[in-house]
Amino acid sequence: MSVSLRPWNSRDASALSEAFQSTSDLATQFGGADLSTRAAAEAFIDQSLRFDEHVKNWAVVEDGVAIGNVGASAIEFRHETAWMYYWLAAEARGKGYVTGALIVVSDWAFENGLHRLERAASLVCVRWQLRQHE
Repeated sequence: MSVSLRPWNSRDASALSEAFQSTSDLATQFGGADLSTRAAAEAFIDQSLRFDEHVKNWAVVEDGVAIGNVGASAIEFRHETAWMYYWLAAEARGKGYVTGALIVVSDWAFENGLHRLERAASLVCVRWQLRQHE
């Protein structure tokens, strides 16, 4: 099994559509977009999974198939900051892929002059944490 990171491309559309359909929580992650068709997934890759000066999205690839994403957005080299985010297809979760990918992307960020990486907690995580202290 080989896991790597690379920018998204149109050939990943079918894998993105399959990941979207693997779990209902990805609809929220994708802002309500419906990626159930290859055409919709391809458009989403072109519009939302960009790799440019202010946004970097890396496909998490297992044995040649995109199974998730790790990204940095709101990249501001002037302020040395970026927001980090990620998602995985249901069957790829719990295997340490995101942990490894975030280490690689964090190393990239620090090597390129970013010094503050932020990750907002989801409301689900906040609720879980509050329940632990009840």
